[in-house]
Amino acid sequence: SKTLGPLIGELEKRKTFNKLVFKNLKSWSDIRNSAAHGKFDEFTRHDVEFMLSGVQQFLALHL
Repeated sequence: SKTLGPLIGELEKRKTFNKLVFKNLKSWSDIRNSAAHGKFDEFTRHDVEFMLSGVQQFLALHL
């Protein structure tokens, strides 16, 4: 199973989405990774709320 980084990279190579979508995907992945590794100083509550809203919108548009 692949991690988010390589999956996002494959989608980017295939030009599946526009550049802004990829920037968002990478940003959300970074927040998730920081949280998963206990690096809580690397993001704020607002970052997480913005990420959750963005992921929900992304899924609504693309699933």
